Amino acid sequence: MTTLKLWIKLVFLLSTSISIYAIFYQWYIPQYVSNHPIYFQYDVTCQQLVNMIATSDSVSNELEKRINDCKFTHYDIKLNNEYFFQRGQLYNFELLLEMPDSYTNRNLGMFMVRLRLYDMDGNQLFMVARPALFPYQSMYVRIIKLVAGTLLHIFGFIAESHQLKINLIDGHVPMLNVLQFDDIVNIRIEIETHKLVEIVPPSQLRITARLEGLKYWMHFWPITSSIVITCFIFTILLSAQVMLYIGQLVSDKSFTSTHQLTDVDDDQHETSRLIGPIEEPVVAEPVIPHGNDFH
Repeated sequence: MTTLKLWIKLVFLLSTSISIYAIFYQWYIPQYVSNHPIYFQYDVTCQQLVNMIATSDSVSNELEKRINDCKFTHYDIKLNNEYFFQRGQLYNFELLLEMPDSYTNRNLGMFMVRLRLYDMDGNQLFMVARPALFPYQSMYVRIIKLVAGTLLHIFGFIAESHQLKINLIDGHVPMLNVLQFDDIVNIRIEIETHKLVEIVPPSQLRITARLEGLKYWMHFWPITSSIVITCFIFTILLSAQVMLYIGQLVSDKSFTSTHQLTDVDDDQHETSRLIGPIEEPVVAEPVIPHGNDFH
């Protein structure tokens, strides 16, 4: 019976340890990744104005004003009903662009990708811009790749496109610690270029949590970390249970000793009551003779 109780307590402590670890994991580890499809909005009128400026020798004030009012290729992401960001946690933003290997993109040159973050009131919380460039390939390389992959292109296994990965926010962005990511409600991405750009929709914005220390270990090594932390919690609970048991034994032993002493005192009191008081023997004092008694 004692062995059964011991096993029941051990199983209960182990179940409690697993439950504590699961609750701690849900509270401590943020959601790692969030992917958002992007369909860039392209203003044809603005592109026509840009082409007019490129072909004309002089630019009128009205035309310049209309150009300034134009919006670059952009897309807005609303996060009203999402709770991805966690307060105090840093995140990385990465934009994935699928761009066809066309004459337009090869002659695009350098362009800028700008990220703007807004709060619920429409205030801009943070802004960062990153340069990007379509991968360069010489004509000879393109011909060799085309000949070598002719069959793969024909059957659709590969496409004539390049994927650009642009790190918008990473560990090298200054003043990032002052940004509270959980205040972000709207994300705006802009592609700034005065030339036509061709992008295969949809593009993708990937937001990943920047995990360090214990968070990194718990997320990327879930089995090992769960075993170690669960054993650690189980050891603490078991130690507390053992200390409680030892304290109870010491308390019971002290109580038993006190009870035994009380019983001895009661027995002596009862004996004294039955026999009566024990009189101490009177010892006679020795008589010292005076000097006259010797005569």
